[in-house]
Amino acid sequence: MLAAVFGLTAAETRLAAQLASGASLAEAAEKLKVSRTTVRTQLQSVFAKTETRRQADLMRVLQGCLSLPLRTDQAPLPAVAGGQVQALRAPSVSVARIR
Repeated sequence: MLAAVFGLTAAETRLAAQLASGASLAEAAEKLKVSRTTVRTQLQSVFAKTETRRQADLMRVLQGCLSLPLRTDQAPLPAVAGGQVQALRAPSVSVARIR
């Protein structure tokens, strides 16, 4: 999903997943079997694609993205708290930039 929303490569998506799970850059490099320089380069690309500048901002964007109700079917969602929830349908997913 992250790749589709932000245009991340497979390697960038794996790095983002590692960071979202709480790994440090060094731990992510070790788990992904790449150098720290590679991880830093990939992180800069992830920052650019997600329009973030710090890891804390990136984590907020990733957490928000992972909690979105992404749906590809056309079935309506049930009423929630007296209103109707709008479903996001691929491929027209949009994510608000968090500042």
